[in-house]
Amino acid sequence: QAAQALVDVEAAKAQPLPPVDLAPVPATWARVQRYLTHVRRVPPQLVEWARELGLLHSDARANAVFVLHQGAGCFRRGSYDPADRPAFRQTQRPAGSRLPYVLPGSAGADVWVCEGPIDALSIKAVHRSATVIATGGNTDPAKLREIVAERLATGGRLVLGQDSDEAGHAQAAKLAKVLGGAPIRAEVPAGAKDWNDALQAQPGLVGAGMVLAGNGQTVTAAQAAELARCEAAEAARVSAPVSRSRQR
Repeated sequence: QAAQALVDVEAAKAQPLPPVDLAPVPATWARVQRYLTHVRRVPPQLVEWARELGLLHSDARANAVFVLHQGAGCFRRGSYDPADRPAFRQTQRPAGSRLPYVLPGSAGADVWVCEGPIDALSIKAVHRSATVIATGGNTDPAKLREIVAERLATGGRLVLGQDSDEAGHAQAAKLAKVLGGAPIRAEVPAGAKDWNDALQAQPGLVGAGMVLAGNGQTVTAAQAAELARCEAAEAARVSAPVSRSRQR
C-alpha cells in the first residue's frame, strides 16, 4: 500500500497543473475594496489605480487577487482575517513560473523589494514614485535580478523592505546576496512589524512626504531637508579654513 501510494503521488505530480483562473468577479469587488481600504488602510486611490492597471481584482470567493508580473499567476489573499486562525493565503503560478508581483513606479525612482502584495501596496502608499516588487518568498532569483536591473537602469536605489522581525531580516540578508550591489535595508516606521502594520498605526504616513534617508531610516521630507541643510553647513564650516589658507 505504501509503494502504491508513492506511485500515485508521482503520477499526480506528473500531471500538468490546471490553468490559473485570473478572471475578475466584479460582484465581489466591493468586499475586497472595503477590506483593503478600511481594514488594511491602503488609500482608496491606490487600490483603484492597481485595479485599473489589471494588477488587482477579486475572485468568486471575494479574495483579493494580485496578478503577478506578465500575468503569470497570482497571489490570493482573503478579504477577512479571522481572529482564531491564519488568514487565507494562496500562491498560484503556472508550472515553471516564479515571477513576482510588481507595482510600477517612475523612471529614476527607487526600487523596493518586499515580502507580500499588501506590504507592496503599503510601501507604494508611502513612497509613491517607487517601483515595488513583492516576492511572496518564492521568486526565481534570476528573474528577480533581471526585473530589478531593468527598473534600476534609469537610476534610483535598491531598497529592501522586508518585515522587521527575525525572518524578515534573514530574508533581506539573503536577497542582498542574490541581488548584489549595496541595497539599503529600510526601517519599518512607527516601530511596526511590517509596512502595513505601520500604515494602520499611522494613516498619516500616506501623503506625508516621506522619503528614505541613506541609512535606511524613513523620515519626513522636512526632516530630510533639515538634515541636508545641517550637513551642508557643516561641510562649509570644515572647508572654510582650507579656503583661507589657500588664499594666503
